[in-house]
Amino acid sequence: MIHWELCRKYKLEHHGKWYEHQPEFVSENESTKLLWDFMIQCDNSIKHRKPDLVLIDKQQKSATIIDVACPGDNRILAKEVDKIEIYDKLK
Repeated sequence: MIHWELCRKYKLEHHGKWYEHQPEFVSENESTKLLWDFMIQCDNSIKHRKPDLVLIDKQQKSATIIDVACPGDNRILAKEVDKIEIYDKLK
């Protein structure tokens, strides 16, 4: 559903209903690129380089890494710190 909502927001190709949407590995238009379950190519060896989604804004030349987790209520902050640490090298 997250992929579908991002496709709708950035006017990328998507199905009319979220539950029938089949995400493409790469969805792209002239201003935005959305990568789903895509290994990020790096110059050096990085263990964690396959986030759930990467949203690339071509006009602002920026990228947003989206990695989904479903922790219990008492582990939300710990999980957030874990995600930030494992993807820090992709910055």
